[in-house]
Amino acid sequence: MTEANEEPELHFFRAVPDSLMSRPPLCSSLQNLESSFFLIALGRFPHALVTCASSVESAMKSILNMAPEQIINAEKLFAKAQTLHPALASFDEHDLESFRFIRNRIVHYGFSPRDDEETATLLLKVGLPFLGACYREFFNFDLLDGLVVEFGEQLGIALDVYQRAKVLPVLRFSYCFSAFAHLIRWSVRQSLMTDWENDASVHADEIGAKFDSCEKQKNALERVFGAAWFFDCPICDDINTFVCELDEDRLDDRAVVLKRAACASCGLVVRKMPFLADALVGEQIAMKRTEILHDFGITDA
Repeated sequence: MTEANEEPELHFFRAVPDSLMSRPPLCSSLQNLESSFFLIALGRFPHALVTCASSVESAMKSILNMAPEQIINAEKLFAKAQTLHPALASFDEHDLESFRFIRNRIVHYGFSPRDDEETATLLLKVGLPFLGACYREFFNFDLLDGLVVEFGEQLGIALDVYQRAKVLPVLRFSYCFSAFAHLIRWSVRQSLMTDWENDASVHADEIGAKFDSCEKQKNALERVFGAAWFFDCPICDDINTFVCELDEDRLDDRAVVLKRAACASCGLVVRKMPFLADALVGEQIAMKRTEILHDFGITDA
């Protein structure tokens, strides 16, 4: 940002901190965060961590009023910001050190597929929560509330699911990002289509070909899942296309718990990540709980 009146073009935010244009590093912070989101959507978690770390450092430089030519290493920058804002000290120093170390290793030595899970977990555990805390403490700005509603909701779900699942063994926490990443890909899909592809898509919907295809996929998913229920998709909003596998063992306890899910319309896939599918359709489950139990032969005692 070189011109005082040149506002950045942001794709994920519906609101920005009040002091955005008076603090150029803050513009960089939001831009880097948006790049991190796109990288998450592509499954490039190591690079997403690098850009998230840059977003954190830019936010810190902004509140510390550091000049562009002023150089400071990340460890000292974190320490300085935490001294001025003690609320940031609640984050585990070992976690922050790991976040910085992994970032530096990736920048200087690259990464491989085996780094995906570690960096996705660090984003959920450290990077995004710490950045959110920086925005809140520095600028009285709520990250999730500042995002376009659907993005804020899905990122919040990803972070909440991680917090609930982190104590469970042998999980791939990168799956927490499944719906958030799919939403980003879904939101840009039309801009990547040629005119004929878009026309074909519209025509398929008009003549019922899309409906027929979705019905076939729903039936196939139901056969695979066994105990299943159809919900409205939380990403594309299509009606009754989100096929969810129910935990049959929990039905006997009158609990509707989901194991995995897939949308026959937009292709969202939720693998066996505890709590995620439930979080995506939680309101629908609450509304249809009695109907679901009754359909599986479970009635009030």
